[in-house]
Amino acid sequence: MGESFAEIFARFGDTPLVGAVRPSRYPLPDGETAVELTIAPELYREAFAADVPTEITEVLAVSQRPFAVVAGMRGDAETAERGAARAEQLGLAAGGKVTVTVTVALAQLGRMSWNERARRELRASGESSRRRDPAARDRLTAQELQIAHLAAQGLSNREIGQRLFLSHRTISTHLYRIFPRLGITARGELPAALATSVPAARPVAPPGSYRRGMPSSATWVPAPVPAGDLERSLRPFGASTMLPACAYTSPEVLAWELRHLFAGTWSCLGRLDELLGDGVTQRGVLAGDVPVLLTRDGGPGVAALANTCRHRGHELLPAGGTSAKPVVVCPYHAWTYGLDGALRAAPRLHDVSGFERGDHGLVPLPVEVWHGWVFVNGTGDAAPFAEYLGGLADLVAPYAPQRLRTAARHEYDVRANWKVLVENYHECYHCPHIHPELCAVSPPASGDNYDLPGAWVGGVMDLRDGAETMSLDGRSSGVFLPEVDRRRVLYLALFPDLLLSLHPDYVMTHRLRPAGPDTTHVECSWLVPQEAGDAGHAVEFWDRTNRQDWAACESVQRGLASPHFRPGPFAPNEDAVHRFVTMVGRAYQGRPPV
Repeated sequence: MGESFAEIFARFGDTPLVGAVRPSRYPLPDGETAVELTIAPELYREAFAADVPTEITEVLAVSQRPFAVVAGMRGDAETAERGAARAEQLGLAAGGKVTVTVTVALAQLGRMSWNERARRELRASGESSRRRDPAARDRLTAQELQIAHLAAQGLSNREIGQRLFLSHRTISTHLYRIFPRLGITARGELPAALATSVPAARPVAPPGSYRRGMPSSATWVPAPVPAGDLERSLRPFGASTMLPACAYTSPEVLAWELRHLFAGTWSCLGRLDELLGDGVTQRGVLAGDVPVLLTRDGGPGVAALANTCRHRGHELLPAGGTSAKPVVVCPYHAWTYGLDGALRAAPRLHDVSGFERGDHGLVPLPVEVWHGWVFVNGTGDAAPFAEYLGGLADLVAPYAPQRLRTAARHEYDVRANWKVLVENYHECYHCPHIHPELCAVSPPASGDNYDLPGAWVGGVMDLRDGAETMSLDGRSSGVFLPEVDRRRVLYLALFPDLLLSLHPDYVMTHRLRPAGPDTTHVECSWLVPQEAGDAGHAVEFWDRTNRQDWAACESVQRGLASPHFRPGPFAPNEDAVHRFVTMVGRAYQGRPPV
């Protein structure tokens, strides 16, 4: 055998042929800590020419631009042949813009002459990630500390996951965050780091709070769900079950959900330019079961007011109703309000002793516009919106949905409970059986789920080699979004009613509106860059996939209504469904999601 991979890197280490060094997004099969290296093709060729491809754990990409994967290969003899052929096919030249991204075990990195520079870059990467995430803290949670100790004992990610009822991918995500907090870059450094300077463990969230010690701003009356049935749903992953049948079939449970899960949190009402566009100054909407009046006085902001007159409670506008008037007039007794909710006139009451107009304005409600979507807290006592979003904000920001336009929209009435649709969205366990088109462009077992703060659940899936986006042929007829990862699709669900599917060339949303215990109205929208066309490739693909999902969900709903239904366990790759069920189950106990 010729030079080792480490020796080759030692020769090139301080030259421009070595680019970025960062923690790897791809866990290695044996759980070994890894880093990503962006290198020039000349170094790539030398490594393979030296007949040492087995020392490269995985080649992730040979790309025309960083992270645009055109070949995914394992480090073996076949890799060398395919890699060399691909490099030749692309006409790779040293010093050019074309780069190769590889994942290398840290043990290999540790034998390279430029190891110290790599460690500095790794630490800087970890620090910058913490600065970007305001919720990240220097102290570890009790669970993170437990994971760190098990890893220090030499257990693999899969063995740790089996002990803690978590997936091995989730363990990898935890370790990715733990290392920079402990100031280390390798798994072998854990014992010393834990022995000398262990960050204090953050306490487990007390009753009435959710994940990472986020305080609730309200407590709720528990849902009408038997406590014994709910207890089984709240057990740790690997020992828990789905929610009881009444959670999906009971009108009383749905009524509780509309008041607490929808009105009591942050409900998405749609796009601002559609709700209050073209001269519309007022619109009646529903946040859960609470009537809300949205108003806009021509400026960029929007106000949310309780849609109930301060005289006798008459609705100022029906749900879905609009007005272009500069004032709000109650149709019952003509009490008149400004668009800010202040009472302007109350016929025949100006001479009534003790009556003060300032005491009878419309009740203001919390409202936020986020990337063009309007969110309202109908009960007025939810956690701050930024806290509610948590780590979701940084994931969505690169896609800049506020700069996109709505290219198409389909609406569906699905004969299934809204939670059945969300649970279906959070797993691809079913994909090989009902989504042949999806599996042709995205491996159903790919990707991972996030574990970050906020009232949301979600993860990411990869595109297959040669696929540009999610479409029937894997090709895009649109315009790619700048500065996003073009090899991955993010599937994120902001509790309770907005599903965000972020693609390299479009953003798709599903906005859910329960119409009954067994019926959900779904508004599916496709957002594209201003200069893009009609998004037909995306609409055709997802309308077919949507209908496949709806048929499955409706069948599930019929099964839930059977007297023989018993909540079943979660499959190993249904950890995101478990997180959603846990969020709902805790809410049923009276604990808001944030």
